[in-house]
Amino acid sequence: MTSEDFEVLILSENKASIKLLIEKAKQYATKEDRLSNFKSAAGIRRTNSVDALVGMVVKHWTSISDMAKNPNNYTMSQWDEKLRDDRNYTYLLKGCLIDMGVRP
Repeated sequence: MTSEDFEVLILSENKASIKLLIEKAKQYATKEDRLSNFKSAAGIRRTNSVDALVGMVVKHWTSISDMAKNPNNYTMSQWDEKLRDDRNYTYLLKGCLIDMGVRP
C-alpha cells in the first residue's frame, strides 16, 4: 500500500467511524447524556463509567481476537464494523474521562 493510498484510507475510515458513532448514539444514549449507557452499566457493575466501558471493550476485543485467527473467513464489511467500533470506543473513553473530571 502506498503512502497516498494509506492517507486516503485514514481519511475515509475516520469519516465512516464518525458517521457510525453518531448513528449509534440514537441506539445507546439519551439526548441529555451521550455517555448514559456507560453510566448505567457502571451502576449495574458498581463501578465507574470508564471501568464499565473498558469491560465492553474487552468483550469487543475478544470478538476481534477470534476473528483474527481466520481473518479471511470474514468479509471486509464485517471487519469494518469491528474496527470502526473499536476506534469509536477510544472517543467514548475520552468522553468518559472528561465527564469524570480527570485533570488535563
